[in-house]
Amino acid sequence: MTESALVRDILLRFGSGYGGQVWPIRINSMAARGVKRLVRSISVNGFPDFLFVLAAGRCAFVEAKSQTGKLREEQTRFRDKAIRMGHTYILARSVEDVERGLGLG
Repeated sequence: MTESALVRDILLRFGSGYGGQVWPIRINSMAARGVKRLVRSISVNGFPDFLFVLAAGRCAFVEAKSQTGKLREEQTRFRDKAIRMGHTYILARSVEDVERGLGLG
């Protein structure tokens, strides 16, 4: 499964809030050439594909990768910092990985 297909499937599974248990926020990075300059979205370097807001104010970061996809160096740094700060970080290769990582499946 491609990463874009996995992102779509995660949105389909959790987009309705999974019975009120989660609030998934999709984080998009982009760059586009404007008429006079390159415009980039503002984001933290290495930020994952999703931020899930969970009950009791907890959060989880979810990075979608294909079966062979690897984290880039800045993604690894973000993951390590998030974990050091006590957050949940899920490297998802399937929707089921997200469910397990959030304790829902």
